[in-house]
Amino acid sequence: MVALIATATGFADDSYGGDPVLEFYCTQAASVSAESDPLGNGVKFSLLTTSHYKRVASNGRITSVDTAIVCYWFSSGSLDSQVVETATSDVKMQQQFLIPDLFDAPYRYTFYPNDTGGELLAIGFDTPKVEDSLPVGLVVIDRDSYLLRRLYLYYPHREGYKRFSRCYRVSEREGFLFPDSIWEVGAREGVFSTENYRLETRIDAVRVDRP
Repeated sequence: MVALIATATGFADDSYGGDPVLEFYCTQAASVSAESDPLGNGVKFSLLTTSHYKRVASNGRITSVDTAIVCYWFSSGSLDSQVVETATSDVKMQQQFLIPDLFDAPYRYTFYPNDTGGELLAIGFDTPKVEDSLPVGLVVIDRDSYLLRRLYLYYPHREGYKRFSRCYRVSEREGFLFPDSIWEVGAREGVFSTENYRLETRIDAVRVDRP
């Protein structure tokens, strides 16, 4: 199981295109994220979530919506248990709360064009090979604190899907980073047709159990 927030153990020499400033920000962001990762630090916590599974027609119209409120408990770096408090159907809506380890993978990083110099700094990441199964996308960090704020992932080669992407919004609570919300958009391949959907999850409450 990977850490909830991206961590780092090493970098390829060509990952930054020879840009020492880019390397500095990636290294700092990886270090800060590791320190702020509740799972990687063995923190015991729970998340109360509300999820909406929306089926989408080919014209973009939402045809149906299922809702579930679920509480998840984590400890010792993994998911302990979960309880469905309410659900409108038996559709499985468990989200992926564990963010991929972006800074310990064979990525090539770039500054996002047209940087305004504001509070947030966007860094793109891509794989060296087109056929690589890793996600690509954009990570947004706080320019001064290096904390992760948003993450946009696109999976060019995801088994069973024609299209698949996921987006995280992240905030700091009690010294650790937790997702505020997660959006997943997919086109799942079926036998006779493709199911287009959006899975939107809001984290309503975070409880950290201090020793």
